[in-house]
Amino acid sequence: MNSVLVISVFFICVATAASISKDTVADTIAYSNNNDGSGNYYFSFKTSNGISREESGEVRNSGQNNQFIFIRGFYTYTDPDGQEVKVNYIADDNGYQIVSSPDTAVPDKIPILGLPAGVTSTLLGG
Repeated sequence: MNSVLVISVFFICVATAASISKDTVADTIAYSNNNDGSGNYYFSFKTSNGISREESGEVRNSGQNNQFIFIRGFYTYTDPDGQEVKVNYIADDNGYQIVSSPDTAVPDKIPILGLPAGVTSTLLGG
């Protein structure tokens, strides 16, 4: 009876270990964080499974009624076909916006999704 239990536990452990994806065991291979305490910041990280993110924030209109933090950043990941996907974004007093590059506005359609930019922004919480 005990040997059946031990063997059953062994196979459950092996099956569980075999089903763990690379994303659940990813290690942080690079990390940087700087915050000046007044709202300006920068951070970045990269993981062993190819995910990365970089973001900076800068206080705009400091001390005024319309003060906000302007955010610029990007994140990357590998899609199921093995291709790296990079998403650039900004966030400001107009909300979160996906942009085609850090310094340009979003195109009429985002090629990867084929959706109008406003729809994609809404789906992503913008």
